[in-house]
Amino acid sequence: MSRMRTLHRLASLLALATPLLAQASTLFSVVTERAAPTAIEAAHRQLASHPHDRILLRTPAQMMAASDKQLAQWLGQADSVLAVSVFGEPARRLKDVLERHTKSQTPILALNGEASLSLMSRDTSGSLVNFPAETLRQLTLENPPEAALTAAAALPPARHWLAARRIWQAGGTENTQALFAHQLDPRQPLAPIKPEPTLRLRVGNQELSDDAAWGNAAKLGLKSAPTVVVLDLANMDGSAPAAICQHINQQGLPCVQVLSRWGGASREALERLPELIVPARPAALVVLQDFVVGAAEGREAVTEAFKKIDVPVFKAIRLTERSATQWRLSPDGLPADSVQYRVALPELQGIGQPIVVSALGQAKPDKLTGIESRPPVVLTAEVDRLAARLGRWLTLRAKANRDKRIAVIYYNHPPGRQNIGADNLDVPASLFDMLHALKAAGYTVGELPTSPEALLDRIMAHGVNLPEDRAALKELSAAVDGVKAADYARWFATLPARVQGEMTNGPLGRLHAEVLEAEQANEKAVGRKRVDAVLKELHHLVEGADHPKRKSAIRDLKALEKAISPAWPTRPTTAAPRWPRSTAG
Repeated sequence: MSRMRTLHRLASLLALATPLLAQASTLFSVVTERAAPTAIEAAHRQLASHPHDRILLRTPAQMMAASDKQLAQWLGQADSVLAVSVFGEPARRLKDVLERHTKSQTPILALNGEASLSLMSRDTSGSLVNFPAETLRQLTLENPPEAALTAAAALPPARHWLAARRIWQAGGTENTQALFAHQLDPRQPLAPIKPEPTLRLRVGNQELSDDAAWGNAAKLGLKSAPTVVVLDLANMDGSAPAAICQHINQQGLPCVQVLSRWGGASREALERLPELIVPARPAALVVLQDFVVGAAEGREAVTEAFKKIDVPVFKAIRLTERSATQWRLSPDGLPADSVQYRVALPELQGIGQPIVVSALGQAKPDKLTGIESRPPVVLTAEVDRLAARLGRWLTLRAKANRDKRIAVIYYNHPPGRQNIGADNLDVPASLFDMLHALKAAGYTVGELPTSPEALLDRIMAHGVNLPEDRAALKELSAAVDGVKAADYARWFATLPARVQGEMTNGPLGRLHAEVLEAEQANEKAVGRKRVDAVLKELHHLVEGADHPKRKSAIRDLKALEKAISPAWPTRPTTAAPRWPRSTAG
């Protein structure tokens, strides 16, 4: 009898547990490196309260590194898919696997990435969002036009997509968790948005947010003095702006971080910057935001705000695709497809002199979700460079024009006395006008020639590049300013090892230093790439040379390549993809 009661109780427990197990759900989500920390925390909270569910998080780089079989497995077991800020090749690959490996009833929510990927969003019935690409573009604006909102409201899948996007855009762990919870169980309505601060004012470890930030900077210790402002997004990793302010403080200058939401909040912060940081006064701006500040709608307003503030504006760059070693040893510095939104678009607003201040750190896998985040690492030497440059700009700004030293650079290529000019441009006349304009502005220019022709005569006598003419160089050395050998040697010793190696031992001297750096950083794939590139260039150079030692040089290069190969084997590697990162993601 006792045994029967025990079996009955077990059956009852199984009956109670079965619905819970049946309700267990799996969410597969692709999020950017930037969004990873918040996504991880939100996933942990959600899974703590719903331990039978699964949340698989991946970065675009992880997705691209996965095999087709692995990616198909992830998508095949997913009950719901969330993709945020997926662009370029990762977006194309994700679209392909979504079409081939997800069930027609699997909900898909794609936001802030490629438009064609967002238009694959669908609800549990399989209904697509089904609105034109232009309507989608309008809905992603900070303030969508009424016509686009009406069009979305008329279609349940589109209405749901817009509501879900608003929760993601609100930011913060609670809102992200609410979106995860809804994706795991679409029968549950989307939770109300939990407001997150749109503006933070930070000095050191002290912070004020939103209304409390306006006009209360004195509470953070700011005084009535010229102050450097570092502008960043409120939901970004805070190590870079904190490090920049710390190094600026070491220059003897006060510094405040203005951390705002993308778009309108950034525009308002800049339009009212003097009011925001009073009693401090803006002396310079360092901008960490990519694309244009204020978003597309606020671009012109922010540009006008920069003009009114009238201070130097510098661009600081987070490198999210490469480690510090990969960046230093890369042939291009920045990935080519990131130059537009990191350099070119900011320059449209007058944000210039870009300097990379952080790069990818070591990978940190999260056991619960499977995502491999790589928290950024601040590049101390580059932040020092930025702070020193900023300090020099402020020193220059305080000087009278007569005390400033200016270099005017003109075209003299190929080297020679007769090669002063540029295509269809009258360089001497332009230089003549520039020098007279500088004199009118109070700069010390000395006695100026009486005509462009006289200026050209002086340039040809004292301002040409004649590296092959030793006699002319000796003659010029007595007539122009130079650098003492001891001073040059001290400066040369401060240059990176790879630059010194190239100057003293040519391309192989630089390669030697780069290979050592790659080896020390455990970046053998990067070192191998540099070896292949340099040896290929040298082979091409030597094979085209008309020299009696040509054959022996080719033989020696082949021997060098053979000697290097065992220590630096060629290994197939999957590089992290390069794609434009949405500032909304």
